[in-house]
Amino acid sequence: MRTIRVTGTGRLKVAPDTTNVEATLAGVCGDYAEALRLGAEKTAKLRALFSDCGVEKTPETVHYGVDAEYEGVEENGVWKNRFRGYRYRHTLKAAFPNDPAVLGRLLGRLCASDVSPEFGVSYTVNPTIVRGLDYYTKTVFEFISGDIGAQSTIRGGGRYDGLLA
Repeated sequence: MRTIRVTGTGRLKVAPDTTNVEATLAGVCGDYAEALRLGAEKTAKLRALFSDCGVEKTPETVHYGVDAEYEGVEENGVWKNRFRGYRYRHTLKAAFPNDPAVLGRLLGRLCASDVSPEFGVSYTVNPTIVRGLDYYTKTVFEFISGDIGAQSTIRGGGRYDGLLA
């Protein structure tokens, strides 16, 4: 089971202009060539997953590396570094226009994927969000729809501290 947590302060509009998803693949193999092969296979699967979910632009590589990994072990009262294998790490980032259906499909597929990436979601913040009452403090939110005309807000609210009856 994976938990998706969105935290922050400030004003956030839930219908952002751009959604960014960053996914990292990592693993350890005993052989350098095997680490390269496995990293490439998992990257190809992950890129196909993004495409299948409706992300039009191919995710870009943010970071790629293969490094030797060691672990500390104690032998006869002396600590030594023992070779563990080669760790591959590949971070991809995809940016796409706001589309809740695409984001929902993508998050579901990432959670169920056999490549098990670590992933994060970020989106643009709209500081111009204004709620009708000025007693809100800190975070303000708004769910909007483009399908219902001029009154596009479906639900909105925020946090308020210090409101006394």
